Amino acid sequence: MPWVGFMSRVRFLGAHGGQSLQAQSTCLQVSDTCVIDAGNLMTGLEPAQARTLTNVFLTHAHLDHIVDLAFFLDHYYAERSDTLHIYGLPETLSALKTHFFNDVIWPDFTQIMLANQRPSLVLQPIALDAPVAIDSQLTLTAVWSNHSVACCGFVIESDQGALLFGADSWKNPAFWHRVNQHQQIHAVVVDVSFPDRLRSLAYASYHLTPTLLAETLTELTRPEVKVYAWHLKPAFLDEIQAEWQALGFEPDHVLQDGDTIDLASGLKYSPKNQHA
Repeated sequence: MPWVGFMSRVRFLGAHGGQSLQAQSTCLQVSDTCVIDAGNLMTGLEPAQARTLTNVFLTHAHLDHIVDLAFFLDHYYAERSDTLHIYGLPETLSALKTHFFNDVIWPDFTQIMLANQRPSLVLQPIALDAPVAIDSQLTLTAVWSNHSVACCGFVIESDQGALLFGADSWKNPAFWHRVNQHQQIHAVVVDVSFPDRLRSLAYASYHLTPTLLAETLTELTRPEVKVYAWHLKPAFLDEIQAEWQALGFEPDHVLQDGDTIDLASGLKYSPKNQHA
């Protein structure tokens, strides 16, 4: 059945920093027509949902965040009548055009028309701190993320509340300053990609470990805000989970595929209790 409740909850179709038999890479459904990132469009969306998808907001151009754009367009091309709009920072869109939709790695779908002569794909640049209205009920606002390439997170906001999705990031004081100032943000989603023993790799690739997150959390002055970890690399899931709990974080605050977060309360719901 189509997923409902999108006006109040964000659903993680993929919550990991890679793929395995048990884990899918980054993709968030924020409405019936809109997702953030495209790491799991093909198995995360039912066909009826896929046919209505018209907006994809990208955090950045790394493969685990864009991979299913190729397969999605290829699979649903003949069934679509609406253009797929890809929103991203100018650097992100340039990378897509140069290295992905370039008629070498994959066909350039910006030059391929649908049967009704509409473009199959349009690349739409966005700017930091400029809200974009989605489905008249939500706004997405890009915020700077401290990553190895041009990258942004998103404030996902309705009249019920807001969630700050931090995207891939190293330590980022501006992130926590925004949370402290924005009282409608009830939950934040933070990159925790590696276990502590790989701290040097986290530093080199601009990701966090559980202890690095604990260090940066000293900048959060709103203890009521719920903090969730995501983007765990599948090879280290158990190790990161153990370190997360040892630091006193809530065991249930590590996101899994299929989890949703309620904008009004910041509470997480797993697939078995989505209708709670």
